[in-house]
Amino acid sequence: MAKASSADELREIIQRITSLTPGDGRHSTRLAAVGAFRESRPHKLKPLLYDPFIIFLAQGRKRVVLDGKAYEYN
Repeated sequence: MAKASSADELREIIQRITSLTPGDGRHSTRLAAVGAFRESRPHKLKPLLYDPFIIFLAQGRKRVVLDGKAYEYN
């Protein structure tokens, strides 16, 4: 059996993420304590408070502002 190429693996990851997040916003999953969130456009700063969580970045650059200090990662 041939090993999948990196491009094939990336397409599979994108397909799985898209199935969990068909549009922007929060999405439930089959696991009650696990959710998915998609944001496809930049937006103005707004105060948000989340419970502790782990973030997996799939695409793009992110910018978070905490106590007036900006953190960028991609």
